[in-house]
Amino acid sequence: MRAAGIPIQKITEWRKMMTPKISANTLMSLKNALSKIYWYKNDLRSFLKYCIKNDAIVAVIDWDGNSKFEIVSELIDRMVQRPDLYSNDLMELLRNVYNFSDYSHFRRLDDGDKKIAFAKEAVEAFRKSCGDFLEQENNQKQAEENKKKFEAQRKNTLDYNKKIDEFKERFYTLVKSENSQKRGYQFEEFLGDLFAFFDLSPRSSFKIQGEQIDGSFTHDNTDYLIEAKWKQEPIDRSDIDIFEAKVSRKLKTTLGLFISISGFNSSAVSTAGSGRSIILMDGADLTQVLENRISLPELIFMKRRHAAETGEILYRVIV
Repeated sequence: MRAAGIPIQKITEWRKMMTPKISANTLMSLKNALSKIYWYKNDLRSFLKYCIKNDAIVAVIDWDGNSKFEIVSELIDRMVQRPDLYSNDLMELLRNVYNFSDYSHFRRLDDGDKKIAFAKEAVEAFRKSCGDFLEQENNQKQAEENKKKFEAQRKNTLDYNKKIDEFKERFYTLVKSENSQKRGYQFEEFLGDLFAFFDLSPRSSFKIQGEQIDGSFTHDNTDYLIEAKWKQEPIDRSDIDIFEAKVSRKLKTTLGLFISISGFNSSAVSTAGSGRSIILMDGADLTQVLENRISLPELIFMKRRHAAETGEILYRVIV
């Protein structure tokens, strides 16, 4: 028979909130343990207020006219009847009693050791009655947390894929453009947005003592200068030499990234090598990033490591 005035649907929702179900034996053991772990009611009351966040329920109990067992019995029965209000508090109470270990307050009483023995026996009986339940509850809680993490990761993945698709669409729009000058400016803007998306702290083009720099970024605590070209023909040696000269005039730890959508001819690649401080990226490399085969930071890292190990500054990363 349901409580008067409460819709069946609401009662069903409350019951769902109380899963996994606490057995009657566990509840009785909890009541017994609570009534034993403190000798004085005021100490018990302080403990309950510590455990129960929604502690207004503690104040409505008759603390003067009832025994400790009657007090905790009424309290727990009320909490069980209103899982919509006290489900979390009841679980917290269970955990605190399960982990209870400080019985020093009994030592100031007559027969303190005997009272401690009674309290420990009650707590141990409670632990045996609810051990499986708490394990089940913890497993369920862990499963819920894992589900939330999975959903968050899934959302991040979906957002990431969506953004990469947007960059790919922007890039292929540039490919179709017939206005080379306009495309050049748009390409610089595109690269700035792409590098910012990957948290590479890009800086747009700037001039130093009449020297034009297309931009810069930071990756793995290393600063890079960027040179970006979108020409009909592959880049030749002269463009590489000019860019390397720019990089060489900066701090020794500064590296350079030369991006050429049309690629590099053999002379440009062969003349660059040992002792050089630049790496090269072409349209095929950028396509791999836009096709979501590899992230931009990973691509840069692999190119830099290969250059450090072999001296080859144009490395084709196959993924």
